[in-house]
Amino acid sequence: MTAKSPLPFETMVFVCTHQRAPGERTACANAGREGQEIVERLRKMVLDKGLAGKVRICKSGCMDRCEEGPNVVVTRANGQTDYFSNASLKNIKNICEVFVKDS
Repeated sequence: MTAKSPLPFETMVFVCTHQRAPGERTACANAGREGQEIVERLRKMVLDKGLAGKVRICKSGCMDRCEEGPNVVVTRANGQTDYFSNASLKNIKNICEVFVKDS
């Protein structure tokens, strides 16, 4: 039976890591995009800042905004949600600042 419950973490971050075959529509984790690398860097930041157990970084499937990607959704237990498009390793601190200040 499905049960509704609050988020198990203060913040959950979903990063698109969808990939497609060469020649198909672009995807957030295809070559030249940084979806998977963003997940890994955010996970390291969570550990470095002592936020394990409070913030969970999750891989996501396609958000159907591929041309705007990589895409990241940050959702908090208080119901606030932020959507980031065109995420990259260069601007990852902007994403991290959102969940660090709230934790």
